[in-house]
This record gives sequence, structure tokens and C-alpha cells, in this order.
Amino acid sequence: INYGGERDGLCHVSQVTALPARLSVQHVLQENDEVTVEILGFKDKGRAALSMKGLNPHIDQKVKRIYGENPREATQDDIGKEVIGHVTSQHDFGLFIKCAGMRRDGLCRVEELPEGVSLEDAASKKGPFKVKIIGVQCDGRIGLTMKGEGLGLIDGCPPDEDGL
Repeated sequence: INYGGERDGLCHVSQVTALPARLSVQHVLQENDEVTVEILGFKDKGRAALSMKGLNPHIDQKVKRIYGENPREATQDDIGKEVIGHVTSQHDFGLFIKCAGMRRDGLCRVEELPEGVSLEDAASKKGPFKVKIIGVQCDGRIGLTMKGEGLGLIDGCPPDEDGL
């Protein structure tokens, strides 16, 4: 982050928000976004350690909208529920999707993508997607599908200028 010092500073992902979310920064911030930071100290070679916690209400609102107020582990009671999510990573076997309100990412396997949608197409869109929880393993892993009426990429979004 360019904070006006001689060198750019670093804001660790844990210092973006005080909210309890394991977030993907690319869903919350874009290059050239203006943010308020606090200097925590200076590290190796004079690089500033920065924090944004509590200083950017618009970022906290975006985090709440994407990740929910109080993320929690999924349970068997969540099977069949539809949630909003964003792609966090792509693999040969499917997409990991950060689901609003859930502490863990869910997995939407390739065979659970809508007909005619490739893995690459879905990953490039990032979201938001409406997905259905189709399974929760005993260790908390979440199985997702985008097959079904009203599921998949949400048209008519964005709720804000960033599409989140």
C-alpha cells in the first residue's frame, strides 16, 4: 500500500478487518482503491506494517455482505439451503467457493456446474453465485451445486460498483 512514505507498506490480510472472516482480499479490495491505514511499526528495510481494522467502514460492509455477520461451521441442517458465494480458487476437479455466513469454503465439483458452463468460465466470473449446499462432511467440508432453478451466476448484480 502506498501510504506516502519512502516505500510502500504491507497490510497483512489479518489487518484488513476486525470482523471474523477468513477473507480473500481480491473480493474486498481492488488495485488503486483508496483506504485509510494506521502504521503499526516498521519492519525489515524500513517497510511499514499497516492496519486497516476499523478505519474503512465501506470495507467492513462489503465483508459483511460477502461473508456474513458471524461466519460459522456448516451443519447437516444447512443441506438444501441456498447461499451466495464467490470463487476463491479453481482446480481440475472443481471450484472452491466462499459462502456467505460459512467459515469454510465449499467445493462445487465440475459435475455440479450448470450444463454448458465450463470450469474456466465460472472461475473467470468469480461471482457472485447462488449455490445450494448438497452435503456437509463430519469434518465440516461443504459440498455445493450450481445445478437447479435459480442457481449459478447471479444476473442483475452488482449491489455495488465492484460487483460484490
